[in-house]
Amino acid sequence: MASENSEPKKCGKCLIEFNGDKAIGCEGKCKRWFHLKHSELNNNDFNVIKTCKGVKWFCETCYSESEVIDNILKALELLNQKVNALECKQEKMLQEKYAADSSALISGEKSKGSKCALIIEAKIAEIS
Repeated sequence: MASENSEPKKCGKCLIEFNGDKAIGCEGKCKRWFHLKHSELNNNDFNVIKTCKGVKWFCETCYSESEVIDNILKALELLNQKVNALECKQEKMLQEKYAADSSALISGEKSKGSKCALIIEAKIAEIS
């Protein structure tokens, strides 16, 4: 949590000075400080956050932004998985086509328009 020394004099929600009131600093992007009553925390939660290292508090705005970012990251991960699956499917299809073209050449059939078949046919002609 932001250091006590960096605590501003006015609340980020009501803009009223703290005057010794309990306040908590947002660990999100805004870094604003809020009266306890504007933080939606009770005294017990406030004390836990103040005394436990690593426990952070985010104001409603920053928390909402972090949820949006999390949802975007999850959507990107799903898209990445779909792209990987399509790339695997494409690779399998190419391997099957190459195998079919190779079989056709070996059995004497010509697969017209097949790049793999043309390459294999040219290599056979070089060897002969």
